[in-house]
Amino acid sequence: MELLPHVKIRQEQFGVIIFDKETEKFFVTDEVGKDVLAAIQNAQTIDEAVEQLSHKYETSREIIQRDVSSFLEQLRQAGLMQ
Repeated sequence: MELLPHVKIRQEQFGVIIFDKETEKFFVTDEVGKDVLAAIQNAQTIDEAVEQLSHKYETSREIIQRDVSSFLEQLRQAGLMQ
């Protein structure tokens, strides 16, 4: 996953705010979204991120894969990532 260069992430108590400085669009997510974002930024591949999240949340890979795909699609639709 690659956020656009002008997109910034700000940690909050409730999760994160992902903000595009050029368009002033933003995306707010909770603690789970914060974990998903961290996993996909730190992993080598999306599959690796899914595996990490699957262990953390003790949930099947299929459910995590669906949720991560949905999260990434929301970020794309918001114009925050390539």
